Amino acid sequence: MNPGAPSAARLAVAFEPAAVEPFITKGELARRLGTSVATVDGWMEQGIVPFYKPKFSVRFRWSEVQRHWWEHYRVCARRPLPGGCNSGETKQ
Repeated sequence: MNPGAPSAARLAVAFEPAAVEPFITKGELARRLGTSVATVDGWMEQGIVPFYKPKFSVRFRWSEVQRHWWEHYRVCARRPLPGGCNSGETKQ
């Protein structure tokens, strides 16, 4: 057994169903984003939304979509804000 590996009890807590964010459907994602399912399909093809594809279905995690959009598609304010994306600071 690997001494640095997490214990079985610790892994069980980490993957407990209540602790894991549920997946949402393409229709639910479209509803939350205020767009159509066809638009979500296009965004999937373009890599604009991260998704999981188990066999013939498609699922999303809302937090991953939000994080992906924040990191790649955030629009800056017209006026520079202290510490904002127009302030000259670079992302790490």
